Amino acid sequence: MAIKENIYYWKKSLESPESAADPFYSFDKLIVTNSKLIKKVERLRELIISYCVLSEKKVDAASEILNEIYDLIVSIDKIQYTEFVAFWKTLDISYSVFKKLLNKKVILKELLQKYCERRRKLYDKMGYCNTSGQRARYCFKNK
Repeated sequence: MAIKENIYYWKKSLESPESAADPFYSFDKLIVTNSKLIKKVERLRELIISYCVLSEKKVDAASEILNEIYDLIVSIDKIQYTEFVAFWKTLDISYSVFKKLLNKKVILKELLQKYCERRRKLYDKMGYCNTSGQRARYCFKNK
């Protein structure tokens, strides 16, 4: 099938609107009670912070950390509810799309770089929260 003019795809998209809320990200059950999940999410945070710091310092060990982050991202059930994966939506990529990619590690590295630049220090200041498994505005570090 040949590629058509953009207006064709525009009209098609108007005829077939997608739901504004992706059901893949909807999860109404409390996940904070899963201590294994919390430990893995906390480990993921530690790795991301380490990756960001090493990347800033231009240290080669960041690639080893990237591999461990990748292993966690693809193996943890409900990982899409963490602040890191939730951040991906600001870059126009969902976890469901990420799972279908062939070059996941290349994309993950790019997502990590953007997260390091735009979120890591902000979240370090504000704090992290395990009440929902993702970034919560009402959860701040006590200072």
